[in-house]
Formats: sequence, structure tokens, C-alpha cells
Amino acid sequence: GHPDAQERLASLYLCGEAGLGVSAVLAEQWLRRAGLQEHPAAQRKLGELLLRGGDGMPRNVDEAATWIARSAEQGDAEAIRLLAELREDAAEDPEASGCVGDR
Repeated sequence: GHPDAQERLASLYLCGEAGLGVSAVLAEQWLRRAGLQEHPAAQRKLGELLLRGGDGMPRNVDEAATWIARSAEQGDAEAIRLLAELREDAAEDPEASGCVGDR
């Protein structure tokens, strides 16, 4: 598949645009596909979705941090900011988010 198209389709599901209903579950599937193809925006958005949870998606801080870190490694500015926040939160409360500071 084409990662740009997969990321865009996921965004449509996240916002319920283009006649598609809002579906975090379907958005997660498309973001994961694009993320596995090293699409930095998809990786960051998947991380954000996993960080929030809700709408049929369980919250998973550790997996979220992994995806956000992958995006940050590719230079995504928003992912770099989010990763710094996650590491700061982990430093303040190590029990809250696993081993985020080690990623």
C-alpha cells in the first residue's frame, strides 16, 4: 500500500470526514500500516491515538512511546516535542508510563 494514502485515510476516520464515520479502530489499522512503512506522521498519530485511548481503543502508553520515538527519530518536530513530554512525565512519575525514558 501507499503510506501517504493510508495515513490520509486514517485521518479521515479520525475526523469522520468524506462520508466516513468516526472510527478510532479503523484509523489505528491504517496508521499502523503506514507506520510500518516508516511514515513519520502516521507513526506520531498512532502514538497519539494509543496515548489517548478511548472510542474502542485501549490506552497503551508504552506502545505509544515506541511509535512516537520512531517518528521523532525521523525528525518529526511534533513527535520530538511529545517524546520530551513523555520522558518528563516518566521522570516525575516512573510508575505512570513504564520505561519511556529508556527509549
